[in-house]
Amino acid sequence: MKLYEIPHAIRAIEAIIEEAEGELTPETEALLTQHEAEFERKAEWIALLAREAVAEAGAIKAEEDRLNARRRTLERRADGLKRYLHECMNAANVSKIKGDLATLGIQKNSVPTIVVEVAPEALPERFRRVRVESDGTALRDAFKAGETLPAGVTAEYGTHLRIR
Repeated sequence: MKLYEIPHAIRAIEAIIEEAEGELTPETEALLTQHEAEFERKAEWIALLAREAVAEAGAIKAEEDRLNARRRTLERRADGLKRYLHECMNAANVSKIKGDLATLGIQKNSVPTIVVEVAPEALPERFRRVRVESDGTALRDAFKAGETLPAGVTAEYGTHLRIR
């Protein structure tokens, strides 16, 4: 019997007990005990599978982190080498090198670099952005303090499964 089928079987046994005006025969009691034990055993196995999946996901995450660190190191190395080459070509006043395996060229950027050396408030309004967003921490604190939340905002406690 599958885990999701067991509660239906237990309810069916409870219905039989109810029809028998609460009389619990030894056979019914044994069947009920068997289903409850089977439910707990299967639930524990599923919890162990979930724990195993979490452990495997953690191992994969650690490997991702290691590979990401390696990738960032290589990207920084490539950027440093390109900067070095760019500076050397500029110092030598060379804008193009045609080699056997690579062709190098110093080109003008397609988008200008903008450097803002003043506070954003000092810029005209058309050159500023304002971001407005809800403050979840303040809303949570207000809810916990028993305050009435604004219209369109609800808060409730959910549930979760903890496997120890």
